[in-house]
Amino acid sequence: MIPLGSRCGGCKATNDLKALGVIAGDVNLTYQVYIRGATTAADSWRMLEEQFNRNTLKNRLIVTKKLHNFKMESGTRFAVHVDQFKEIVLQMETIGEPLDEFFL
Repeated sequence: MIPLGSRCGGCKATNDLKALGVIAGDVNLTYQVYIRGATTAADSWRMLEEQFNRNTLKNRLIVTKKLHNFKMESGTRFAVHVDQFKEIVLQMETIGEPLDEFFL
C-alpha cells in the first residue's frame, strides 16, 4: 500500500529523467558532448553552466565583441532587438562584467 502523502513512489526519479531528456533533446548535437555523463537534470545543467558560464578571457572577449558588434538588423521588430540586447546584458553579468548605467 502506498502512503497517503506519496501517491507515486518513483515520480521524482521519473520526472528527473524526463527533465534530463528535455535538456538533452534541446541541446545542439555539437554541445551534447558536455552532458554525456549526466545522470540527472541537475547534473546536465551544472555541466552546461560550467562549460559556458565560465569567466575566462575567451568568454569575456566573445561577449564583449558581441556587445560591440550589436546592431538592429533591418526588418527586425524593436521588441526582438531589445530582447537580444537583454540577453547580451545577462551574459555580461554572468561573466562578471556588468554594464553600468551609461550603456543601459
